[in-house]
Amino acid sequence: MLRTWRTPLIRALGLCAILLAAGCGSTSTRAPAPTLAPGGGTGRIAYTCRDTSSSAAINICTSNLDGTGALQLTRVSDAQDALAPRWSRDGNRILFQVQTSANVSDSDVYEVLSDGSGQVNLTNNPTAHNGGAAWSPDSQRIVFHAQRDAAYTELYVMDADGGNVQRLSQGIWAQFPDWSPDGSRIVFMGNMKPATGEDDWDLYVVAADGSGQRTLITELGLDAGPVWSPDGNKILYTGPAGPPKTSAQFECFVVNTDGSGKKQLTHTSDGSSTCGDWSPDGSKIIFTRTTARGGQVWTMNADGSAPKQLPNPPGNLGGLVWQP
Repeated sequence: MLRTWRTPLIRALGLCAILLAAGCGSTSTRAPAPTLAPGGGTGRIAYTCRDTSSSAAINICTSNLDGTGALQLTRVSDAQDALAPRWSRDGNRILFQVQTSANVSDSDVYEVLSDGSGQVNLTNNPTAHNGGAAWSPDSQRIVFHAQRDAAYTELYVMDADGGNVQRLSQGIWAQFPDWSPDGSRIVFMGNMKPATGEDDWDLYVVAADGSGQRTLITELGLDAGPVWSPDGNKILYTGPAGPPKTSAQFECFVVNTDGSGKKQLTHTSDGSSTCGDWSPDGSKIIFTRTTARGGQVWTMNADGSAPKQLPNPPGNLGGLVWQP
């Protein structure tokens, strides 16, 4: 069975159990018409949020960068959590996973339109622990992790309607993949010790057909949430700060796609930072900074300069991704 101690990995990326602790608030019922914003795109973000009608459920919300125009897209039951939102490249749809709160190994991949309509279960196989899904650049295929053929999650691809599921990886505990902008490669966080379950997660890159797997980042601790830059030249991720390398201190990093040029972008002296996503034009990065005062939404330039705190969107719990 999939080890339950890996729950914080999902929550560190999908909401906030490891690194985030933002406040809750109310959400409106309809988003305003989008307008172009600095960094490209509409200036809207998706994130995990607390359902104001329930004390238990975690859902998917969107809002403007300044926290206005909030819209709750999903309404899962009290016994469920909706996590890990990912936009389609055209900005019209969002992938996310719904898991049972009491058993995180039961989860499915869903799709919902950006106005909250058209929710569809794409995997319909919750005991396989399906999650961490991301679209191919043409939105025709979806890569995700699932526990189907081994006692740990591996990578799979499927058509956009959930059909034609194919296994992509073997022999490595793999989670939270992301597709390169040109469609040729996939980056993911992986553990080469799935049998022993040691808490040592690195970043890997593999061709879109599953061939040519290679290590991108190797270091003690948890390297998580890799995201390709829009130009395909760099990968953003959350990694352990150090020394020492501990599971309690995280920062945002970037690295070239060949593994060179690793750079730490954030230096959070009184807490940790979790990387979220690139702006559509690649000029900015959105991230969450967590201190004793709670979780805060920030942006910075792609080189780590000019960090700026933004208003927390209503109900924010983390998992920030920028609408293309």
